[in-house]
Amino acid sequence: MTVKFEYIEFEITDNAKFDDLKKVYALIAEAKLAEEIKPHEYWLTVFPEYSVKHFYIRSNQLKPAFETAEKNDGVWPFEGIVDHLVEDMDVEYLECTRDGNKGRIEFDAWGYPYGGVGGLIVFLNSFGCKATVADEGGLFFKIKWESENVFSYIEMPHPHRNN
Repeated sequence: MTVKFEYIEFEITDNAKFDDLKKVYALIAEAKLAEEIKPHEYWLTVFPEYSVKHFYIRSNQLKPAFETAEKNDGVWPFEGIVDHLVEDMDVEYLECTRDGNKGRIEFDAWGYPYGGVGGLIVFLNSFGCKATVADEGGLFFKIKWESENVFSYIEMPHPHRNN
């Protein structure tokens, strides 16, 4: 089997959160494809509260009506994750699918470097979906979670290529 696109596989532990993930992923894909830069305030209305709580807010103008994460290791700013996914990643977002309790997002990197999978892994984690493996096109990684927000990559032989 030849895998055509880059992807990240992840564990699904909550069906409703996976449904939310699919909706937000589709809106990010749509905005990216249309090259439509929406204000951060818009994205605060799109991301569910539980997801936003995984990030810290660096703008005084953006403060939601609920507490968000403290700035520390592994925690991204909300504005930073949105900018990274919508503006900075040099990719086309494709499918977000599931097979039982496993999910997968696929994307097509338009060039290298394209921005890496780190931001996508953080995004998935904010929906309670823990990334397990990532195929960056050239490299294949197992994702090892060190804590709730900190992970590392373990390079593995690619399962679909002769290494």
